[in-house]
Amino acid sequence: MIPHKKNKHVTRWFARLAEKKLKTNFRKCSLTEQSQIPRFEDGVPVVAVSNHSSWWDPMLCLYLSKNILKRDSYGVFDE
Repeated sequence: MIPHKKNKHVTRWFARLAEKKLKTNFRKCSLTEQSQIPRFEDGVPVVAVSNHSSWWDPMLCLYLSKNILKRDSYGVFDE
Protein backbone atom coordinates (compact mmCIF):
# COMPACT_ATOMS: atom_id res chain seq x y z
CA MET A 1 0.00 0.00 0.00
CA ILE A 2 1.21 3.50 -0.84
CA PRO A 3 0.68 5.91 2.08
CA HIS A 4 -1.20 9.11 1.28
CA LYS A 5 0.70 12.33 0.93
CA LYS A 6 -1.68 15.16 0.10
CA ASN A 7 -0.07 18.06 -1.73
CA LYS A 8 -2.11 21.29 -1.47
CA HIS A 9 -0.54 22.76 -4.62
CA VAL A 10 -1.38 19.70 -6.74
CA THR A 11 -4.87 19.55 -5.24
CA ARG A 12 -5.49 23.24 -5.98
CA TRP A 13 -4.16 22.82 -9.55
CA PHE A 14 -6.31 19.73 -10.16
CA ALA A 15 -9.40 21.46 -8.68
CA ARG A 16 -8.96 24.39 -11.09
CA LEU A 17 -8.40 22.01 -14.00
CA ALA A 18 -11.50 20.01 -13.04
CA GLU A 19 -13.67 23.11 -12.82
CA LYS A 20 -12.42 24.40 -16.19
CA LYS A 21 -12.95 21.02 -17.91
CA LEU A 22 -16.42 20.59 -16.41
CA LYS A 23 -17.49 24.09 -17.51
CA THR A 24 -16.05 23.54 -20.98
CA ASN A 25 -17.58 20.10 -21.59
CA PHE A 26 -20.91 20.25 -19.78
CA ARG A 27 -23.66 22.78 -20.37
CA LYS A 28 -25.14 22.42 -16.91
CA CYS A 29 -25.57 20.17 -13.93
CA SER A 30 -28.88 20.55 -12.16
CA LEU A 31 -30.77 19.29 -9.16
CA THR A 32 -34.43 18.35 -9.23
CA GLU A 33 -36.99 19.80 -6.86
CA GLN A 34 -36.73 16.61 -4.79
CA SER A 35 -32.93 16.84 -4.59
CA GLN A 36 -31.44 17.79 -1.27
CA ILE A 37 -27.83 18.63 -0.63
CA PRO A 38 -26.90 16.56 2.41
CA ARG A 39 -25.72 18.33 5.54
CA PHE A 40 -22.95 16.61 7.45
CA GLU A 41 -21.73 17.25 10.96
CA ASP A 42 -18.27 18.79 11.15
CA GLY A 43 -15.57 16.26 11.89
CA VAL A 44 -17.70 13.26 10.85
CA PRO A 45 -16.13 11.31 7.96
CA VAL A 46 -18.18 10.76 4.82
CA VAL A 47 -17.53 8.02 2.26
CA ALA A 48 -18.82 8.56 -1.28
CA VAL A 49 -18.59 5.81 -3.86
CA SER A 50 -18.96 6.11 -7.62
CA ASN A 51 -18.92 3.34 -10.19
CA HIS A 52 -16.05 5.08 -12.04
CA SER A 53 -17.65 4.74 -15.46
CA SER A 54 -15.40 7.43 -16.91
CA TRP A 55 -12.48 9.69 -16.14
CA TRP A 56 -14.95 12.46 -15.25
CA ASP A 57 -15.71 10.79 -11.91
CA PRO A 58 -12.71 12.10 -9.94
CA MET A 59 -13.13 15.58 -11.42
CA LEU A 60 -16.82 15.70 -10.58
CA CYS A 61 -16.22 14.33 -7.06
CA LEU A 62 -13.51 16.93 -6.41
CA TYR A 63 -15.74 19.73 -7.71
CA LEU A 64 -18.70 18.60 -5.58
CA SER A 65 -16.64 18.19 -2.41
CA LYS A 66 -14.99 21.60 -2.81
CA ASN A 67 -17.89 23.71 -4.08
CA ILE A 68 -21.09 22.03 -2.90
CA LEU A 69 -20.27 20.00 0.20
CA LYS A 70 -17.39 22.27 1.32
CA ARG A 71 -15.34 19.37 2.68
CA ASP A 72 -11.76 18.21 2.42
CA SER A 73 -11.56 15.08 0.29
CA TYR A 74 -9.29 12.26 -0.77
CA GLY A 75 -9.46 10.01 -3.81
CA VAL A 76 -8.73 6.34 -3.33
CA PHE A 77 -7.10 4.41 -6.15
CA ASP A 78 -5.95 0.84 -6.51
CA GLU A 79 -2.18 0.37 -6.61
